Amino acid sequence: MSSYIPTKMQKMIPLEDLPLAETNEQPASFLNYAYDTYLETYIPFDNSSDAMIASLALAYNLPTEHVDLFLSLILDSDFDGSEVTLRSSPDIYARVRQHRIRETIRKSDRSINNSVFNNIVLGSVIDVLEDDIMHFKGLKNKLYLDINEGRDYDRWAVKAKEAKETLSAMSRVHPSWTEPARHALGRAINVKCEVSHLKNGSENEMERIALRSPLYGPWTRYLSLQAVSSWGGDRWDYLFCMARKLTNVRSLNLSFPILNNEMTELALVFISSLKSVEDLILEDVSETQNDGLLHTLLPRLSRLPRLKKIRLPGNSRFLLDAPLPQNISKARTSNLLDIQFCLQISSSNPNLTHIAWSRQDIDDQFALSDLVLASRPPASPPLENIKSLESSLNSLASLALETVSKKDSIKVLRKCKSLRKLSIMSYDFPPAEVFKNIPRTLEYLSIVSTSQNMSENSSGVDWDRRLSSLLSIKRTPMLRELRVSRLHLKRLSSEVEPISFDLGLPLTKLSCETRGIDFDEDLNWKWKGASFAEVKLED
Repeated sequence: MSSYIPTKMQKMIPLEDLPLAETNEQPASFLNYAYDTYLETYIPFDNSSDAMIASLALAYNLPTEHVDLFLSLILDSDFDGSEVTLRSSPDIYARVRQHRIRETIRKSDRSINNSVFNNIVLGSVIDVLEDDIMHFKGLKNKLYLDINEGRDYDRWAVKAKEAKETLSAMSRVHPSWTEPARHALGRAINVKCEVSHLKNGSENEMERIALRSPLYGPWTRYLSLQAVSSWGGDRWDYLFCMARKLTNVRSLNLSFPILNNEMTELALVFISSLKSVEDLILEDVSETQNDGLLHTLLPRLSRLPRLKKIRLPGNSRFLLDAPLPQNISKARTSNLLDIQFCLQISSSNPNLTHIAWSRQDIDDQFALSDLVLASRPPASPPLENIKSLESSLNSLASLALETVSKKDSIKVLRKCKSLRKLSIMSYDFPPAEVFKNIPRTLEYLSIVSTSQNMSENSSGVDWDRRLSSLLSIKRTPMLRELRVSRLHLKRLSSEVEPISFDLGLPLTKLSCETRGIDFDEDLNWKWKGASFAEVKLED
């Protein structure tokens, strides 16, 4: 609680009795003040500790009984603030998780006959480990991750790997642990059908995993399949056998090198055999399917009884040439809550890497929802490649700008009136002119810059001033999360050591605490690559 500023204040006492500051200007020091955004003034208290405690009620609207409980705790003679090692609430739950695992292992040395207590402990531990695995699966299914989200991806990849190793070890502790641990391990299945498996006629990976492994069965909820174009009837036979075994799959991800008419028909039969699917992702990495394919695909998928969300591949030429995919927006169905057409572009347009159209209302009207622009020489400027989309930018919800110039960034942002998520990745920290054009609808902001072009005198002060100015309630009233990173790219032998930030971003941190914005920073992140082009996430 070294820095704070209240956000909201309830009228808990008459306004005329409040000890108002003499001026609405920012005081020289925040130490003895709590800020009231309702009155837009600073309320003085006798000392900084009182002001900090007052901020719990005035800023975060904690109930009176909670504030009283906190006061009774810190005034207790047994409380010693110097002993506190916790830094956030996740530290508490991390300790709970460690305790659960230790207790589970300790209890395993006792008689397993006391099954009621042991099953409760065992189930709690397995639930925590399974959640780690499934959360990572969710990250892998995202259309696009910026570098800051990539940090989460890397952390969760490690946690998921450790969770799998722990569950595997637990399955061997005692026979009564084997089944629940294996079921947690088998909650998700990933199948990659290699070309070599199809040529040599031997038992392939799909058959071995899907038909023989005890890990997978009715408890499996997530299925991911990467297919090859040379699939024959025998491979599809294996898939249909898998469908008979995996009867409760909720999330299905199918990836094909090419989604032609024959492959689509077989895929539809397979998907239809999985009656419990609620969330479907269908991917085609070729970008070559015909325009009429989606027109046929969506109505048939909409008949699936439990299907609620669909993410379908879009044709590059089709989505970029038409302002809206109107010819595939006729599948009216009450159970489909979310329909999205996505396109990951490889070499066809180096400035446009990802794009998505989402259904906006019950009348099946589609609008541009996600867009990733990159400026990668010698390609032409990004805006020249999206002229057909400019009229649709008004509905855009998520935008990522990768090394896009200040001029082009401003032009795009001025057209984005409904933007909720913005990711900026650039070698230089975004200038104030870019921040001034960020719409008031923004909820999430991610900024990644590098350590080059930094002088010792700046030390992050310029960054801090620009960000804190952006964080005023009038400019970004909806902002809920801010993430800032500075990458130290791999240096050449001739380059000097980059300057480290020791002070962080104090004004930004203060503003975020004032408004209750989730703030995450890493200003000394050593990146293994020499440029942004080397940024890749590994499975």
